[in-house]
Amino acid sequence: MKNIVETTSEILELVKEFELEEFELETKDSRIKLSTVPLSQRAAPMIPQQSPITSAAPLAAPSPAENSSAPEIDDSDLITISSPMVGTFYRKPGPEKPAYVEIGQRVAPGQAVCIIEAMKLMNEIKADEGGKIVKILAKNEETVQEGQPLFLIEAE
Repeated sequence: MKNIVETTSEILELVKEFELEEFELETKDSRIKLSTVPLSQRAAPMIPQQSPITSAAPLAAPSPAENSSAPEIDDSDLITISSPMVGTFYRKPGPEKPAYVEIGQRVAPGQAVCIIEAMKLMNEIKADEGGKIVKILAKNEETVQEGQPLFLIEAE
């Protein structure tokens, strides 16, 4: 009988050759299961079990109480930074770190403004254009949708 390491190597070659996502072999004495699908992708089916989000608008709009003391902003001339993906919005690079940006702060083109975590990957979101942050539309650690506005920037 062949060495189990040699057998496993042969199986790995077959998995690669035929581009299989998963292979399982079970005998009376052993069981081998190989998968080429990353763990992060295998965990993806758990995502729909979260509470359904029917619209991105309620997540982005602050409540009237939050808006009562803030002056109205004409956002027709403002630049919007939107989420490029579904994920969790983080204003800070880490729990003990300061926020990337604050209202009133000036940002340069290419400057990181937040992180969107998607499938255990941290994706830095950067400003395409420079300007002043006038509104932060998402809440920290909130689930955001693809295309959902995150920031409004007044162009310089």
